Amino acid sequence: SLHDALPISYYAQSIYYSKLSLWEKSEKAISEALKINPKSLEYNYQDAKFNYELGKKDTAQVICEKILEENPKYIQAYILLSKIYYSNGDYTKAQCILSKIMKLDKNIAEAYSLCASIYFEQKNYEKAIEQYKIAASISPYNEEYYAKIAESYFKLEQYKEAFIYYKEAADFNITMAKYRYFMAKCCEFTNDIENAISNYSFAKRLAP
Repeated sequence: SLHDALPISYYAQSIYYSKLSLWEKSEKAISEALKINPKSLEYNYQDAKFNYELGKKDTAQVICEKILEENPKYIQAYILLSKIYYSNGDYTKAQCILSKIMKLDKNIAEAYSLCASIYFEQKNYEKAIEQYKIAASISPYNEEYYAKIAESYFKLEQYKEAFIYYKEAADFNITMAKYRYFMAKCCEFTNDIENAISNYSFAKRLAP
C-alpha cells in the first residue's frame, strides 16, 4: 500500500543522501519516514546517525537510548552510543558500552577498533595493537586497521613491526603517500638506507 511504500521511499532517499554525505538532506528524509512510522527502530537509528554526523550528539544519544530501551540487543545503536562517548572524551562510558557489544557479538570489528582507539588516545599502544589486530582478523580488508597497528608500533619505536603493517596498508591502498613515507622512516630508523631512499622516492611521486 501507499502507506507502507512512502516511508520506505523516504528511507531509501535518506540512505542515498548519506552515501553522498549530505547529512541535512538525509536527516530531513528520515524525519518524513518517522512521521509515518515513528516506531521503526531502523528509521530511528538512521535518525540518530544523521544527527551525530550533523554534530547534534545529544539528540543522537537520546535516540540511541530510546532504541536500546525497546531492543537491548540493537548493536548498531550501542556502537553509535560508544562513538558519542568516545568523541566526548568519556572513555570509561565508551568502554562500558563496547564491553556490552562484545558480549552480544564477538565478531563486530568496529567495537574492537573503537576500543583500540581509546587505548591509543591513552598512549597504551600495546593494548591498542592487541585490539586493532582482533579488528583486522574479523575484517581483514580494512586498510585503516593495519595503518593503526603500524602507527602504534611506530609510537613504541618498534620500527620493523611498524614497517610490516604500513606495507600491509600500502598493499591495500597503493596511492597513499603517507604509508610509503612512514615505511621510509622505519627503514631510516633501522639503518636500511637503500629501502629508505626507495620509499621516500615512492612517497614523493605519490604526493609531489
